[in-house]
Amino acid sequence: MNAINSTASAVAASHAWEALFRAQVELMRRFERDNVFQELSFRDYDVLFTLRTAGHPGLRLKELNEFVLLHQSALSRLVERLELRGLVERSPDPRRARDTHHAH
Repeated sequence: MNAINSTASAVAASHAWEALFRAQVELMRRFERDNVFQELSFRDYDVLFTLRTAGHPGLRLKELNEFVLLHQSALSRLVERLELRGLVERSPDPRRARDTHHAH
């Protein structure tokens, strides 16, 4: 690929990324305004959706962290709050000596 094509591809990718980002921001604003998640925050929903779609036996925090945009410590606190609300269950992982998390 020559330098002109490479630059054009980088510019096109940059424009596509910016359009995607702006669309996501607009959707998140609409979701918050319309209260589509009700008593859940978007981050709560994101974690619960990720756990639900992971299936059995669930995900460890390290695995869950690969799918959500939160720091490990913030994710750990969020999962603890969801567990206190009865939305997430911690159970022993038969594959490892650590706990996994499941959405209810």
